[in-house]
Amino acid sequence: MLIVTCTLAFQAKASKLTECNTDTCAEYFKQYQAAATRGHAGAMSLLGQLYQAGYGTEANIKKALHYYKKAAKGGDIAAHYKAGLIYLSDPGFKDLNKGVRYLETAARKNYKNANFLLGIAYLSKGFGLHDLVKADSYLAKSYQDNHPDMPAVIELIQTSQPITAENFPDLSLALANQPLAKNENGRLVWPHDETEVITITSPPIEEVLTEQLVLYRRPAKALGSRLPNSQCKNQFGCYSTSGAEGLLDFPFIRF
Repeated sequence: MLIVTCTLAFQAKASKLTECNTDTCAEYFKQYQAAATRGHAGAMSLLGQLYQAGYGTEANIKKALHYYKKAAKGGDIAAHYKAGLIYLSDPGFKDLNKGVRYLETAARKNYKNANFLLGIAYLSKGFGLHDLVKADSYLAKSYQDNHPDMPAVIELIQTSQPITAENFPDLSLALANQPLAKNENGRLVWPHDETEVITITSPPIEEVLTEQLVLYRRPAKALGSRLPNSQCKNQFGCYSTSGAEGLLDFPFIRF
């Protein structure tokens, strides 16, 4: 009996914070500073992004990291990922142990980019974290999440060694359960005939910033468990699982 499975794949068209020095951007920055002082972890995390991008203020990685760490202590999972990424990728703050610790916390909460980037970091031979057992575990999770760049990673691995039950037990099992296809150029791809692609387009940055501010008007303790859940499409990087973008943050990784 032939069993056909249907897999959902998300294709994100996400808004991205970039440097901005207009009066409007500066006003958003001030409002998020105020929201962060009211104890909202989400506001602290976004304030870190504003500092990192230079949106409404001078870019400042040190302050960005400070707010990511505060947000992480407050329970913001994305902030764990962002702090870990700085510790691994920024030469001025490089600390492998701290970076891995933050990323692993995000990965335990199934923050998909954390799984992917940990897999890549442990796979790399020139980064100081080479561990095929851990690489296998994290890459298998990313494969099961249908990470859009996993086919390219599979090709990279196969240029130097086959993926077998001996060297990549978890990943080889995931491949067997959901084989990849080849496109007209002979490249490995997700099988589109079995994959329903859902395109999620984020609204303009200003709309996202305004909507999030509504959640942070009152002190965090006053809202408690009544803090509304924001839709994923209205959070920066919520569906940002593109390994291509992630790898640009790791220019020193070599396979």
